[in-house]
Amino acid sequence: MTLDIVGDGWWRDRLVAHARQLGIGSRVHFHGFVSEDTKWELLEQASVMIMPSAKEGWCLAVSEAGLCETPTIGYRSSGGLTESVVDGETGWIVDDLGEMVTIIESALHDPDLILELGRAAREYAELLDATLSAQEFEGVLERALSARRR
Repeated sequence: MTLDIVGDGWWRDRLVAHARQLGIGSRVHFHGFVSEDTKWELLEQASVMIMPSAKEGWCLAVSEAGLCETPTIGYRSSGGLTESVVDGETGWIVDDLGEMVTIIESALHDPDLILELGRAAREYAELLDATLSAQEFEGVLERALSARRR
């Protein structure tokens, strides 16, 4: 089992050193920023996506993972993840690090559950169409303008 870390930031050197110190450096791959092709490849190979961000918007990465049938684990306090992950159905929303670790361990020992949530994540992600959202928003604006004209 491996851990693929995508992205970069000021924690990278610390995390690399920590992985080495724990003796798991060969099983943790720090990719940094990746191409679109590599991103999709990694999402398709992943069992779960862990989104440890303290703050997120709606989080497009969760929908992209969902399209690859990869459920997401993330923090409730991050904000937007509660809109892009249906807790217990398309992934898991946790309250703290201890709960995150417990969910990760439990999920990785239950491949059938990962498959079930992955399928649900894909179905949910397919509903989140930007064109449809834009059309719905346009309809709201048209109704509002119509009401003002009366």
